[in-house]
Amino acid sequence: GLALRGMGYPSRFEMKKDSVSIEIENAFNPILYAAKIASFLEHSLGWKSDIKWETRELSYSKYVISAT
Repeated sequence: GLALRGMGYPSRFEMKKDSVSIEIENAFNPILYAAKIASFLEHSLGWKSDIKWETRELSYSKYVISAT
């Protein structure tokens, strides 16, 4: 749904027990996208989260959101 709203297209999304790995292409705002996913995980799973960026560019971003 986020791609339809112009937020970007997640090309890879992998969820593990205590983390989520995400790669996204053409994100309107990669920081906002990561924050929306982190806040969803915090609310729905009760996590306190941390975002570790591997790549942060407008055309491509890669990061891991993990429970702290």
